[in-house]
Amino acid sequence: MSAFFGQFSGTGRRQIGWRRLLLIGLLLLAGGGSVAQAMPIILYNSTTGQKPQDQGWFYLATGATTFDPPQSVIENNLGNTMLFDTADPITDRAGYSRIPGVTPVPPGVVLDRTLGYSLSINVQITNENHNTNDRAGWSLIVLGHDNRGIEIGFWEDRVFAQSTTFTHAEEALYDTTAAITNYTLSVFGDSYAFFAPGMANPMVGPLRQYPSNGFPSDPYGLSNFIFVGDNTSSAEVQALFTQVGYSPVVPEPSWWWGAASLAAAVLCGRHATQTQRAARIHSAA
Repeated sequence: MSAFFGQFSGTGRRQIGWRRLLLIGLLLLAGGGSVAQAMPIILYNSTTGQKPQDQGWFYLATGATTFDPPQSVIENNLGNTMLFDTADPITDRAGYSRIPGVTPVPPGVVLDRTLGYSLSINVQITNENHNTNDRAGWSLIVLGHDNRGIEIGFWEDRVFAQSTTFTHAEEALYDTTAAITNYTLSVFGDSYAFFAPGMANPMVGPLRQYPSNGFPSDPYGLSNFIFVGDNTSSAEVQALFTQVGYSPVVPEPSWWWGAASLAAAVLCGRHATQTQRAARIHSAA
């Protein structure tokens, strides 16, 4: 997958950490509308009639390899909505990036997982096709200040995360074709959550540190990096999108208390289960 960006200058089952429990608690409590967020910073707004590259993004389109020109990529602002099309042939790739030192994120955008932050995108997948279950025609990549982040792929009927071996990992069923929808990626500590209005089960999982070949041209080795678009020759997409925004996550004290209480309840329940299991083993001995 990283070949697309070539022209850019433990063992055992992992236990759920307290930060992920807290993030889950925050998400469950979010439905009550008790989250206070700072004013968002708009990273792209299509209603200006401009393309992302007119608003500080780096645009790149290639064919099957980095050095092949694309055959039929379409990216056009229709007046208030961006049309993005890499279909036919499937090998075409294109996308928009915020790259440190080239098209960096603007001042005020702090992708620091220890503080927490959210990135949102308004997009509709009108058509998507892939020839492998590990790739998607539309992807969002966010790598924070310490290179930890997540890549999320969009199909017509679900969204899914890329594992550190670039395979299909956790997913959430959702109709991405219905309308231009606001998707939110929230990051806190070691975990992320990805959700949209009406999504029955928000996708929650650990942040990744994706492998990199060590060259500056490999985006998976970058920090403070954002990408939206089609970065694979194994999938294609037709999409409409209107906005990308950033906001620091600033929960109100009552929200934190509720989330912390939920996390504590989960931990206590887990401890009780472990105690009961140990008692059964002891009595059977």
